[in-house]
Amino acid sequence: ERAADNSPEYLKYTTNSNSDAVMVCSEIYYPEDWKAYIDGKEVEYFRANYILRAINVPKGKHIVEFKLESDTFNTYKIISLIGSIIIILIVLIAICYPFYQKRKLNINNKK
Repeated sequence: ERAADNSPEYLKYTTNSNSDAVMVCSEIYYPEDWKAYIDGKEVEYFRANYILRAINVPKGKHIVEFKLESDTFNTYKIISLIGSIIIILIVLIAICYPFYQKRKLNINNKK
């Protein structure tokens, strides 16, 4: 097995085995918000070694994915994105406003 793609909310592994196997991932077991998939089909996963995630993988070549599917997490991502956009807008206004004021003064002085 090898990690193909990893991010805080998504883990992807490719596996190739001659027999059915138990894949133990060095990721902490969170039963609520994480879902496991083998070749796009949702499957159950379980706790291994008290704290890690494990999944039964059939023989052959497969793609194993873990996805964080949490309403709370998605809400916080949206709030974070909106906050970032607001901060960027405030910075742009702070940078552009003095130029606008200066231009407005120049136009008023020419009248």
